[in-house]
This record gives sequence, structure tokens and C-alpha cells, in this order.
Amino acid sequence: MPAMRDGKWRVAETDWPAAVYPRYCSGSAFVLTTDSVAALHRASFVVPFLWVDDVYVTGLLPAAAGGFAYADIREHYDLAGTGLEERFTGTQWYSHMFSHVPPGNLNRILRVWKEIVRISKRVKNLPFN
Repeated sequence: MPAMRDGKWRVAETDWPAAVYPRYCSGSAFVLTTDSVAALHRASFVVPFLWVDDVYVTGLLPAAAGGFAYADIREHYDLAGTGLEERFTGTQWYSHMFSHVPPGNLNRILRVWKEIVRISKRVKNLPFN
């Protein structure tokens, strides 16, 4: 992804001289194992800080630590929160891991959570067990 030179996420060339960032996870969600977190923590002592946290935490630190793999998980989360009920209470409810919930929708997320708990109690063999 190109380094942004204007707008909210603009980065001065003095902070990041390259035209593009290394591979990284952009935005809302990423999944790490605990040993990965420890490796990123160790790398943070030697990798110069970049304030664009997505690039720093999921791009620069893993590049320095080595041994990281990336997987596209966009199909498993709902960025807009528009498919909340369908994604999390439908037949593939267990394959979704993240959703934004627009402000003022706490009761909506609570209803969905209760349905997820209800469904999970009656399912014996989940694909991830």
C-alpha cells in the first residue's frame, strides 16, 4: 500500500521515506497467537517507532521478527455492522469473528450475543473443536 502523503493518515517523508509500506494488516481486526505477541514485543525494542500503528504493529514488527504469515480475514468480519444478525446468527455464525456496531446499538449487539450463546450451547461438534 502506498504511504499516504496527505489527508488524515499522511506520513512525512522524514518519518517514512519509502513510497510504499511493507505488507501489513489494515484496520479493524487481526488475529495473533500469544507467542507472536511476544515476538512482536521483542522486535519493538529494535524497530524504530512509526505512529501509523497498523503498519508498525502488523508490518514492520513482523518483518523484523520473521516467521509471520498473513491471511485475508475480511470475509469473517462486518466492517459496517449491517450484516450483524445474519452473519452471527445464521448457519455460518461460527465463522465470523468481528463486527463493528454503529453507535446507539447496544441492545442490538446484546440480542445477537444472547443468540450466539443459545446456538453454541446446542451445537455439539463445532468445526473448530
